[in-house]
Amino acid sequence: MIIDSSLQAADPKSRNELSAYRRQDEERMSSLMTESTQQEKSVKKETNPPVVQASSDASMVKAWYENIKPQQYISRQALISELKQAFPELASQKEALWYAYNKEKSLKGTEEANSNLLNMLKQELVGDFASELRDVPPTGSDQLRQMLSEKYSLSAHKEQALWHAWDELKAVPEMKPVVDLVRQELSLVISKNAIVKNMLTHSHKLDLS
Repeated sequence: MIIDSSLQAADPKSRNELSAYRRQDEERMSSLMTESTQQEKSVKKETNPPVVQASSDASMVKAWYENIKPQQYISRQALISELKQAFPELASQKEALWYAYNKEKSLKGTEEANSNLLNMLKQELVGDFASELRDVPPTGSDQLRQMLSEKYSLSAHKEQALWHAWDELKAVPEMKPVVDLVRQELSLVISKNAIVKNMLTHSHKLDLS
């Protein structure tokens, strides 16, 4: 039988409290996950969504992704090298990485998925943030938001980074205060993203005259 090492040194009361906290945390995050998923579905069900004209940059991003996707065992060094060759500007590099990451996430569990590529993209985009929280734990919401803003400009990316951070840190007892901050911030970000998505979805129906 495998025993959680975080519980071995604790007395029975502490173990029970920690187990209860983890159950409650899982329930709260499950509720947030459901809320986020429902928001995604409600947006997709809307008819006549705003038309977005694909740019030449978008075509280049798609072409880059389709070029690296078949490479099942591409290394991080090779990935970054090809990325920089295709996109000299940092902003375009980030756009390409997020495009590839979201595409691979949508394919997870299917025959088309490239798990090696997904894990590499995840570490590149959101893994470092979780490590940063572990190394320099924020002491309050303002500090957490500042750390988020320094790495991510879009709320959608902040949401994904927070989800990953919670998943990485939730089982670390000493990170409980940080996990609480992450969960609180994630709830706010999900609500904010829902408002933005709703505005974008219905903006074509607004009479601004």
